[in-house]
Amino acid sequence: FEKFVNVILHGNNFVRKRGWGGKELGFGGYYGDGTIQGLASYFYGHLEVNRSIELNRCYYNTMVDEPYDFNEDLNKKFCYTGHPMSECQDCQRTPIHNIFTAHFTSSCGKPEHCEPDHDVSLCVDLLQKWHNIRHSLEEEWKKKYDASKYNPKSFTIDESSESSEEEDLMHIFHGHCHEAGRLGYIPMEFPNVTDQLI
Repeated sequence: FEKFVNVILHGNNFVRKRGWGGKELGFGGYYGDGTIQGLASYFYGHLEVNRSIELNRCYYNTMVDEPYDFNEDLNKKFCYTGHPMSECQDCQRTPIHNIFTAHFTSSCGKPEHCEPDHDVSLCVDLLQKWHNIRHSLEEEWKKKYDASKYNPKSFTIDESSESSEEEDLMHIFHGHCHEAGRLGYIPMEFPNVTDQLI
């Protein structure tokens, strides 16, 4: 861990817009190469080569992305991971109970984007899971702090409403979105306990 921190503090081999290790080492050139994504690749691919194993991308840090790429020049589909097509795993079909961590990005969008419509049902499941965890934390804080210190806002459905969109928003997002889309997100509030920390 200390070695990891030292790499960050000293900026070892960090090249702006090229990532960690620069062009020569080949750990840059992709979105996020200057962040923890690129740093981890550089650290374990260059500095600590024998101390890592590649985990299954469908179970760890899943992005629920497409499994195939289409090469127009060859008019042929290829597996993104380089595996033969017969062994190409489709992360979009992974049962949620097999997933350890998720990376909310382009395929599913961010939890705060309040997008209830997805072609991939796993995206809906993962977004719902994220909002379940947020809801669970909020409920815990409600029990721990009185209303003067913690009184979070949330969206509730009007009993007379027959809107299926509102029902979807409640079902998936636990009242954290008052409408679909990025402007509909209700940001998380934290308990007002600063007086207890002084």
